[in-house]
Amino acid sequence: MEEISSSVMMDRGASAEEIEAVRRVFSEVGVQATIRASYAQLSELPPWMVMALLPLTAFLTGLGAEAGKDAYQRLKGLVKALHAARAASRQPPGNVVLEDADSHAQIALSPKLPDEAFRKLFDLDVDSLPSGPVHFDVERGEWFSFRLKWEAEKQRKRETPPRDAQP
Repeated sequence: MEEISSSVMMDRGASAEEIEAVRRVFSEVGVQATIRASYAQLSELPPWMVMALLPLTAFLTGLGAEAGKDAYQRLKGLVKALHAARAASRQPPGNVVLEDADSHAQIALSPKLPDEAFRKLFDLDVDSLPSGPVHFDVERGEWFSFRLKWEAEKQRKRETPPRDAQP
């Protein structure tokens, strides 16, 4: 896989050892990570955070080219390895977030997600996603954005005539 550069932000509570472990994990999948542990959270003991800003389509395509039909397992392994890299943290476990450098869609990943979530991530049209969080709905078996749902509902309301309107 062609090496990809990424700007990775971690919470201020990350130790030097955790930062180095996260750097190694990304390096193992061909990502050159520049890491800053500068993310400030306002609660007393917030969950840790690893957010990587990268060209998400190129990253997923590279994983797919390298691992073939097992690409989703490689991605899930990356998420598990990042969680393991933060295992010594005094903070509760958090999420890994992959943010697309162009659309700024933020894909929240957890090792607890089903394999289906990781498989379907490779089918997402990342460029069409709005900026902001994108989550996997386990019941519906699909990735979604609250922002897209909100915009669709707003549009539907605009197009639906009031019930008391005359035909």
